Amino acid sequence: MINGGYTNEFIDDKFPGNFKAGEDIVIYEADESDGSLVNFKPDCAVLLNLGIDHHEKLKLEEFFDEFLRNSPNITISDKLTYLIPTGREANTFSEDVTSSETADFKVDSINHTPQGTSFSCQNNEVNTRQFGNHSASNALAVTATLVQCGFLLKNTTKALEGFTGVTRRFDYKGKNKTTRIYDDYAHNVQKIAACIHTAQSLSDAPVIAAFQPHGYGPLGFMRDALKAELKNVLRAQDSFLFLPVFYAGGTTSFSPKSSEVAEEYKNFGLNVHHFEDRDEIFNLIDENKEEVTLIVLGARDPSLVDWTASLVGADK
Repeated sequence: MINGGYTNEFIDDKFPGNFKAGEDIVIYEADESDGSLVNFKPDCAVLLNLGIDHHEKLKLEEFFDEFLRNSPNITISDKLTYLIPTGREANTFSEDVTSSETADFKVDSINHTPQGTSFSCQNNEVNTRQFGNHSASNALAVTATLVQCGFLLKNTTKALEGFTGVTRRFDYKGKNKTTRIYDDYAHNVQKIAACIHTAQSLSDAPVIAAFQPHGYGPLGFMRDALKAELKNVLRAQDSFLFLPVFYAGGTTSFSPKSSEVAEEYKNFGLNVHHFEDRDEIFNLIDENKEEVTLIVLGARDPSLVDWTASLVGADK
């Protein structure tokens, strides 16, 4: 297995978790950011979704079209079936598990708890240690792919139950007074929305999403789309916090700043604020008197993991 994120059960003294030596089957995460996914000719191609992150939609469709043509077997979101090459068959799965659209693998019922998401598919009960509708959709994609490879459905459900997840994917850090604190790698529009939805599915408590953009370019790229998405996802009791943009060095315009985007969103009518110093969140937690879910979102910055854990303080 070769992956971008760190798989929990593969972390050891030798590898950080993004690589696992094995036999017979190689599973790899192909990258659309540099377009290198078109260089692979996999036995099975899996396409989970199309999110605006590194490129505009038309460019991504070009990449994905060539990627799918390079594989004899395809597993694909039910929202992207128009990308299936002419004359080819594919296994489809529900990207939106609450949708009634037709798919080969879909959720019949679903339940969210603090221990994980459970659902039924084709009369098989699946209990996972993952969270959110998007995790259920990912599990459907895994199931569809394994069945296509000849595995029995009942065996795939057992394997999914054993999967402990990937680091920084809705990681529960603990509780500080009345605030439950989670850490997540979400950094584009779709991932941010999915993470907020996940927090909402676990509790009616207000959700505070604190986002540290991972660059000035990415923030500018997602600026309009994120504003529209937050209008859809934020409830009256929820809020969104912009932290200062993470700068890793190199050439940049240093624009837009988080404060500028936050002000624009606030004028748009969204419950959005800006903290010039991320440590201001300590005061927010200290002053809070009601049950709240706080999710810290952001990529690239390696300090985010330990900093989010430090928010828990002594009251674990």
